[in-house]
Amino acid sequence: MTTITPTPGTDPDLRDYVSNLQAKACRLAGVMRAAAHLENAGTCNEGRVTLIYMAEELAEELYRALDIVSLP
Repeated sequence: MTTITPTPGTDPDLRDYVSNLQAKACRLAGVMRAAAHLENAGTCNEGRVTLIYMAEELAEELYRALDIVSLP
């Protein structure tokens, strides 16, 4: 995954940065929906565990990316 760090004072860079974070948030939502589906179906324990680890990684990426942004 590509990480873009925004350059202060340049809107296009910030838009790209936020767009990247939005895409990660969308992937995180999809991973969580898939994990919930497997949980409700009561199947594929290994797949569920893998999805949980993927969700944790995406959440950490979002946390770190949002933590470094200082908006006006």
